[in-house]
Amino acid sequence: MRILVPVDGSPHSDKAVETLAAASNWLNPDLIMLLNVVQPLESFMPFKVDDSMITREQEIIAKRSKWLMERANFLAGAFGASPLVVDYRVKFGHPKEVIVNMAARRKYDLIFLGSHGRSGVERLLLGSVSQAVLELAPSAVLIAKTDQGQGESPLSRFQRVLVPYDGSVYSRDTINWLCQQNFGPQTKFHLVMAVTDFEKIEKLDLTEEQEMVVRSQWTMIKQRAFDILEDVALSLGKLVGNENVSIDAIPGDPREIIYQEMEEFGADLIALGSHGRTGLEKMMLGSISLHIAQHAAIPVLVVRRMTNVELPFDDELVDDEPYSDEEIRSGREDRPPFTMF
Repeated sequence: MRILVPVDGSPHSDKAVETLAAASNWLNPDLIMLLNVVQPLESFMPFKVDDSMITREQEIIAKRSKWLMERANFLAGAFGASPLVVDYRVKFGHPKEVIVNMAARRKYDLIFLGSHGRSGVERLLLGSVSQAVLELAPSAVLIAKTDQGQGESPLSRFQRVLVPYDGSVYSRDTINWLCQQNFGPQTKFHLVMAVTDFEKIEKLDLTEEQEMVVRSQWTMIKQRAFDILEDVALSLGKLVGNENVSIDAIPGDPREIIYQEMEEFGADLIALGSHGRTGLEKMMLGSISLHIAQHAAIPVLVVRRMTNVELPFDDELVDDEPYSDEEIRSGREDRPPFTMF
């Protein structure tokens, strides 16, 4: 697995790196790439950038490379003896464009993205950036919740995973993705499906015969939902044991059900699929996954099925430099401890 981790040096970004380290019990990457995107100074200047500005950019890059190397060392230690390369890059450009295009070009399997809410020149990775990555990146995206506004919250250990499931191929992709990871027997999964709410029949003003038909249909739908969930549960049961996988089919609005089950199950990760469509073609599950990713109080994994591999943004940058064979790509005498593009 290849993991791309956009970072910016903020406390929120550091918390996201710590959250990734806490996932070392189930993620088994062979490459982790730490990416810091620097907004070019000329984008803020109305006139030509002089030599002093260029020197200032070099100073910024050198400073950022230092903390990138520190976090690379931290992650390498957290993942222990696994055959892992932890690398890093400093790149110029607009964050959402650089992140999405780099993920597409280098074929990363997972983008591990921290989220928070600042804006302006020091814009971090919540809002337009995270939304663009969720909608356009050709990979799974894990949004690590790092908001510390209401006090320090414990890091997620990813041991209680809530999986909303709707029977579509997109939900099946999510199950397949989870089954490829290294979740141990201590992990518990809870599969939940939202079904049509026929229980509020008294509001439909039906005759007795009509009410019987509706109730019969609702019973059939719920039983079918359980049949589907049981089949999926067996796949996850091979990872963690059938006793650690629970299922439920609940009538109501999918979003409300997800938040309700998140609280009752005590989930520390929500994993769901997305159709990966945008604009007028956005499907219902896509809007739900985006809403959950933006508003849930815990980390959210969104697995997307892509229909093309084209770069979403115009980008003529070419990155042909091979990755380091060292465990950690750090400062060496024959090159500076960063890469400029």
